[in-house]
Amino acid sequence: ISDRWYLMFRYLVTFGRPLNLDHPVTFTEKLQWLKLYGRPEQYAPLADKLAVYDYVRDRIGDRYLNRLLGSYERAGDIPWDNLPRQFVLKATHASGWNLIVPDKARLDRRKAVETCEQWLQGNYSSRSREPVYSNIPPRIICQEYLGDPDTQLFDYKVYCFNGKVRLIHVDTERFSGHRRTFYTPEWERLPFSYTYPVRNEDVPRPAALGTMIELAERLAATIPFVRVDFFYLQDRIIFGEMTFF
Repeated sequence: ISDRWYLMFRYLVTFGRPLNLDHPVTFTEKLQWLKLYGRPEQYAPLADKLAVYDYVRDRIGDRYLNRLLGSYERAGDIPWDNLPRQFVLKATHASGWNLIVPDKARLDRRKAVETCEQWLQGNYSSRSREPVYSNIPPRIICQEYLGDPDTQLFDYKVYCFNGKVRLIHVDTERFSGHRRTFYTPEWERLPFSYTYPVRNEDVPRPAALGTMIELAERLAATIPFVRVDFFYLQDRIIFGEMTFF
């Protein structure tokens, strides 16, 4: 089935209304249009979780990058004994294929190897029809563990339209009742969410919000839409990834 027909079918099933690709109006319709006609292949180096290190370094400097501990083309190449007690594994060619390891001593290595092998053999772009991932070499990267996502680490997702920040959502309590709360760039709370419920309490305005917005806009440049993700930990901004769809 062609990408166009797949997206039309999936959109109808998801939203209960037909997808208008000839005259897209809503945000979700425009994202589907960009998948088909927005030349997403040019953004592959930015969606690649290893190659994007060079882009971030050139645009905003390496001080905002999470420390890279290694990259591997085969699961058998991962030097488990040489890795620190805590680390994170990610597939470079997909979204959400992550393995957070807070304590290596409790890790089931056999299962971890099987998971990494499945990632390396998997084709995320064919399943999701997100063509930005189709030409990314499959690899596993290992990054520094930043902190407990439930108590220490807030995840800021900065929505950029034509290089301007218009929206921010914050993911909290990732493993104990995931919450997702939306704010304007001026940190005014917005009355909606998606996938996860909103947080009852307000998320404190990060002290470095202005810097975070500036960095996101420098990374987004003239891209029609991209979400630039940051972690904020102990007054430090740490780049996460760039998400196009």
